[in-house]
Amino acid sequence: MQRAVRSNFAARMFSTVDQASGDRYATTTSDPLETEKLLRDTADTLVKYLTSSNDVSAPVVKLSSPDSMESDFAAVGVPLELRDGEGPVSGPDLHKALETTLDLCVRTSHPYFLNQLYAGADRAGVAADWAVVAANTNVHTYEVAPVFTMVEQKVLQKLARVIGGRFQAASDGLFVPGGSIANTYAMHLARRRADPAANTRGMAGGPRLVAFTSEHAHYSYKKAAMLMGLGSDNLVAVACDAAGAMKPDALRSAMQARRTYPS
Repeated sequence: MQRAVRSNFAARMFSTVDQASGDRYATTTSDPLETEKLLRDTADTLVKYLTSSNDVSAPVVKLSSPDSMESDFAAVGVPLELRDGEGPVSGPDLHKALETTLDLCVRTSHPYFLNQLYAGADRAGVAADWAVVAANTNVHTYEVAPVFTMVEQKVLQKLARVIGGRFQAASDGLFVPGGSIANTYAMHLARRRADPAANTRGMAGGPRLVAFTSEHAHYSYKKAAMLMGLGSDNLVAVACDAAGAMKPDALRSAMQARRTYPS
């Protein structure tokens, strides 16, 4: 979703229009002063938003219908719909669109915002995110991302020490965009350990694999089972106790039942 928002605004921020002459010019090259003004105004607005986002006198969200929201953005000259043949918009209009965005967003730093997964952004993390976006680096090789490659390695090493045990002695890893893809990677690695040849042979012709997971497990495990060719029928949910822990007896019973499961 964040990528979609960035793409929408990026499509409009690529260039602006000189309202007086109608000439189009790229904000990133032809007019550095206009670009600097846009960035400074944006930074000022975001800083003000962050420092006031825990104001209890403001609502957590100004919930708006989709139609009303589209009208709000159209009113400031930046409609949400990316219409065919649409020209660029001005920097001031883009700034109005930013203000509209922040006004209609959920204030996750608000004291009354309660969510089981996340809350307001850490201020240092926001600054780091700005730096990452400004650098616009793709961490696929050391040559194109020397700093971020080293940062990733050092953070992973720290996590390995926190986990301890054999992970502290030797480990490897990478950062991923979210829990769903992380669970998919975990399932892939588990399959690699159970059936190494599956990476080259594929699932056909190999042993029938079965995965066991908690009955409270995230739905992404089912998606991963389907994506990697294991099949959702071969993902077995195991009963848990009152504390949410998988019951060992239930796991043993489920494993025994699958040993005699018809092919």
